[in-house]
Amino acid sequence: MNIRYFLTDDGLIRTEKALKVNRVDYSAFVELSEQQIEEFVINAPPEGKQRDSLSWIDMPVVVTAESEYQWVQKELADVDIQLKYHATCDTKRQQLTAEDWYGYAIALRDYTTTDDAGNPVLVGNTRPIRPTDEG
Repeated sequence: MNIRYFLTDDGLIRTEKALKVNRVDYSAFVELSEQQIEEFVINAPPEGKQRDSLSWIDMPVVVTAESEYQWVQKELADVDIQLKYHATCDTKRQQLTAEDWYGYAIALRDYTTTDDAGNPVLVGNTRPIRPTDEG
């Protein structure tokens, strides 16, 4: 049994059976070739891409900026805890030096920010590396 796939007017890919069941006139829709079925239905999308009609486009940067901004906020909360341990001389819980954590906090704030409307923006090229005992 050969499954036929069609690209709808709104950019969705649907099987012929689904279109028939829903009584959709698909005579004007584009039928996908075997190569297109493999690329857009069977295989996973390329990393960082999403489908737009029958082509791959870059995922919106705002999604990445949002997730990286949330990660930075979590890391800054951890830095704050470490700095409180240092401020209270809690040698049992503190890790590394306060200077290590100050530097990391600055690197985190240099990595993401928000624009005038409050939307997260990536400003750094690479994610800061959390300080460790090794270096």
